[in-house]
Amino acid sequence: MPRAGPRHSGETVMTESSKFIGASVAFNRMLTHADGAANSAATVLIQGESGTGKELIARRIHDRSPRRQGPFVAVNSAALPEGLLESKLFGYEKGALTGAAGRKEGFLKLADGGTLFLDEVADLSPVTQPKILRVLQEGEFERVDGTKTLRVDVRVVAATNQNLVALVCEKRFREDLYYRLNVSTITAAPLRERREERGDAGATLPARVRRQGQPAPRGLHGRGAHLSGSTLLAW
Repeated sequence: MPRAGPRHSGETVMTESSKFIGASVAFNRMLTHADGAANSAATVLIQGESGTGKELIARRIHDRSPRRQGPFVAVNSAALPEGLLESKLFGYEKGALTGAAGRKEGFLKLADGGTLFLDEVADLSPVTQPKILRVLQEGEFERVDGTKTLRVDVRVVAATNQNLVALVCEKRFREDLYYRLNVSTITAAPLRERREERGDAGATLPARVRRQGQPAPRGLHGRGAHLSGSTLLAW
């Protein structure tokens, strides 16, 4: 199984290859696109419905890229309110926030030399969007309440389950940021197009558990019909 490095609220650092199970044509096509993107330094935009394994695709890209020895930091843009998201992303100086007794590095600095996965990128606020654009264009940012410009070498992989083109037309998402993110696009196939994965993986899991010297948990016997698609993808 993958070994996780230090964990922080809202992010994960992965240091080993992520594991995938999948036999469907749609799934294998998705992995082929991910492996192709791994060989490039370009920003990647992963589009797809919720629960289709977008973060797993991002991990695969990182694990097979020249940055695989660096950190993989995942941030869910929709999980944090705007003010807190900025402090988490960019870090902050002493006194910038209530209870901020000292300087703290943000996710961008933690991802230096590696990959930053921005999940639910469509939920970035109008205030945060130009700051992310600047990171993509110049590799620069400031901490919250900071005056010193910091530089990072980070690859951004973004994901969304929303239609960014429609949001651009509605003036809710910056067009220039969209084009910076959409250099390489991968579409995560919906689970309804990958039904054979669930059957094949469900039949395989009990044997795997037994090989590890443990009895198969309830619900893993037979074809594993009670397992969700996201569980199978993450095994």
